[in-house]
Amino acid sequence: MNSRLKVLAMLIAVGLLTATLPILASPALKIEIPEVVEIVSDKIYLGELGRVSGGTEQERERLKKVQLGAAPLPGIERRLSRSYIMSILRQYYFDIKVQPVLQMADQVIVRVASSKISAAEIRTKIEQLFPAVDPQYYLERKIELRNLPDEIWLRKADWDIKAEVIGSLPEIGTALFKVTIQSSTEPPKIINVSANIKVIAKVYQAKRLINLKSVLTEEDFEAVTLELKTGKEYIGQFPLQMRNKTVLLEKQILSRHQIEPVPLVWRGNEVNVRLVAENFEIKITGIADEDGWLDDRIVIINPVSKKTFKARVIGVNTVEVTLQ
Repeated sequence: MNSRLKVLAMLIAVGLLTATLPILASPALKIEIPEVVEIVSDKIYLGELGRVSGGTEQERERLKKVQLGAAPLPGIERRLSRSYIMSILRQYYFDIKVQPVLQMADQVIVRVASSKISAAEIRTKIEQLFPAVDPQYYLERKIELRNLPDEIWLRKADWDIKAEVIGSLPEIGTALFKVTIQSSTEPPKIINVSANIKVIAKVYQAKRLINLKSVLTEEDFEAVTLELKTGKEYIGQFPLQMRNKTVLLEKQILSRHQIEPVPLVWRGNEVNVRLVAENFEIKITGIADEDGWLDDRIVIINPVSKKTFKARVIGVNTVEVTLQ
């Protein structure tokens, strides 16, 4: 051993010099990013984009928290270039000479974990609000939905769709619906949908002029198929034991508001009047001064004295007066 080495050994022995061994350097800090990534956060962090390795635990945690901007909206993707990510890394690691190693293609496509609500799902909920119809008379019902997107993208969650009618639901024409898409973990999404309703059905067309308050007969009508114009057209089995409240013109379509049940008592007809007391009953004849249905109180004319009184309709051409 030469003299210089002897001196060093002596210095180490007496503690005036510390022996140093080569220190193994930590592996380089590295992040590996695939070409397509799905995240769940509102912001884009490097830790969600790929695998961080190398360096110390403190360095890895620091790298994972590097922020690259806002996350894209559900259903939309954001593309981050390699050069953009490198520029952000240089800003975060300006204080050290060795930059983290970035392994990725020229760009990465970033998407947010999302749920898709289709127009078909919303249509199904709206159609469930319509009452069932008899296919024997309703041949087709078309529901044309307006201002409804083909699809709605929302953050990943268990979404439930609820539809309700705004106002009343018409037979035909314009209807408005409120659609609420809700989840226990996310704010609800509310959209208003309008619809144009068309119905093709079998209705009844008058073959001739039908006078006011005539009892309707099937022989006076023809069943025809057409698209409803008002939504008030009468649809269903022919209305037997009904009469018209308005004059019906030839080829006019019968409407629901134009008909009413045939009364038990017709104005101008003779009626049997029962005068009932506690211990006796008297029957006389009177003239009805107005139409009447069961339990109606109508005016009756005494054909002898011409005086009038009120009586309750209890049957066909039969009324009753209870004497006190």
